[in-house]
Amino acid sequence: MATTEIFDATCPECDFPFKAEDPARGEVIACSDCGLNLLVTGVNPAQKRITLELTANKTDDWGE
Repeated sequence: MATTEIFDATCPECDFPFKAEDPARGEVIACSDCGLNLLVTGVNPAQKRITLELTANKTDDWGE
């Protein structure tokens, strides 16, 4: 059974710290605070940290 790895991340737009499960370079994830889509540009397994860049699209809040 594979183990889930949790990595630390910080939104480059709002500086909100959050966790990401099993991130992969090139994956797009959403900031859990501001909702912006973020591109994973680096994964550091030794420090359990990822680096992110802004993408052009904001996640859809589906009217919430």
